[in-house]
Order: sequence, then structure tokens, then C-alpha cells
Amino acid sequence: AAGVKAVLALLVLLGSSTLLAAEPQVSRHYQYYQASGDSLAALQRSLHANTPVQQNGQRFHAYTDTRVNWRFWWWEEADGRCRIERVETRVDITFTLPQLSADSRLPNSERIVWERYLAALTAHEEGHARLGIDTARNIQRGILALPQMTSCAALERSANSLGEQALQRLRGAHIDYDRRTGHGASQGARLP
Repeated sequence: AAGVKAVLALLVLLGSSTLLAAEPQVSRHYQYYQASGDSLAALQRSLHANTPVQQNGQRFHAYTDTRVNWRFWWWEEADGRCRIERVETRVDITFTLPQLSADSRLPNSERIVWERYLAALTAHEEGHARLGIDTARNIQRGILALPQMTSCAALERSANSLGEQALQRLRGAHIDYDRRTGHGASQGARLP
């Protein structure tokens, strides 16, 4: 009987740890803008003219918006002490990328260069998405690790503060990632 109880206790622990360690919900959306040209130089001009991505007076060919949200549930004891029961995180990712228009007349040799560029640019933007997903995981782990507190209001403040601090770090991580990669250039996202 003791062995059965131990196995049941282990199954309960494994089941609840799986629930608590759930991955963030991730939704991906894609927005495209058109670019065209009969040469790489013309395509470069079209990208510059048509991109909707502008930051600090500069134009970029792609952008990834990562929105991280969290929700948590607590259990309040009879004496008012409160502990986290469950956390869910969600990441809404919107990629803005160029798309070669159907009327573009790039020669095959230059189309291959374009396709390599676009693949590298997309891979770079996926790096931004991973930063958002990692942040959601960190928020989830951090909130789950919060100790029991004397009130649910204090617990809620601590959990939300932890999440907001993680979002601050995410903003810095995006800037650092672009600085380290030259906005993807060191990853192959550059046109000759």
C-alpha cells in the first residue's frame, strides 16, 4: 500500500509540474510589403521606398513585434496568505517582411541573391521572436517561483513587477541583438 501511495504521489507531482511548466502560447502573424525591380540596385531602391519600418529616422527592411503577456492564478489561505497556483504566458509575434512583387523582372542570378537575402533576413527576425519567447518563459518561471506572501495584493504587485522588469530587459535584448548582428548583416541579411 505504501508503494502504491508513493507511485500515486509521484504521478501527481509529474502531472502538476507538466501543467506548471507549459510552454508559452505563441501566435505568429505576417505582414508583407511589396518590392520590385529589374536589378538588385532597383530592388534596393524599392525596398527603401516601400518599407513601413522606420525607427529613429532610419529605414529597415524588416521588423518583428513581440508582445508578451502573462496571467496568473493564486490560492488564498484562510489567514490571507497567498501563493501562485498557475501561470500562463502568451507571445504575439508580428513579422513585417518584404515580398518580391509578381511583376518584378529580376534576372535569375540576382533572384538567387534576393532569395538568400530574404532567408537570412527572415532568420534574423526569427531571432527577435526567440527573444520574446524566452522572455515569456522567464516570466512564467519567475512568477511560479515567487514565495507565498502575506496578501494577494502583495503577490500580484510582485508578479507584475517581475513581468514588467522582464519586458524592460527584452527591449534592451532586441537593441543588443541588432547591434551585435548589424541588423542581421553579419547573418547574411545584406544585399550587395
